[in-house]
Amino acid sequence: VPLTGYYKARRDQAVRFTSYTDVSGYEIYPIGAPTDYDVTEANALTETYLRTKVYVEGASANNRPMLMLPQTFSWGSVNLPSNAPRYATPQELRNMCYSGLAAGVRGLLAFE
Repeated sequence: VPLTGYYKARRDQAVRFTSYTDVSGYEIYPIGAPTDYDVTEANALTETYLRTKVYVEGASANNRPMLMLPQTFSWGSVNLPSNAPRYATPQELRNMCYSGLAAGVRGLLAFE
């Protein structure tokens, strides 16, 4: 099960999931997310930080590091319904990365 900021139920199980691995990574998708997502342009930076903090604290409770996977792709590229399928701007990617680092992630992984 991927760790993701998208599903509240998965965020609520952060401690359980991080206890199974040596290192965990989670995905945060504030850019053009599906229509039922509660991250908006106005609250994306705050939500990215808060959701990252949940996973960092969950991993820390198990004495494990947490990695962050910032969104580097467009939701439209994976055929999911989206408000505005597009790639992250340089400013959005910077905000995702720095909010993750501020929340305590031990590394960032980006993929296309």
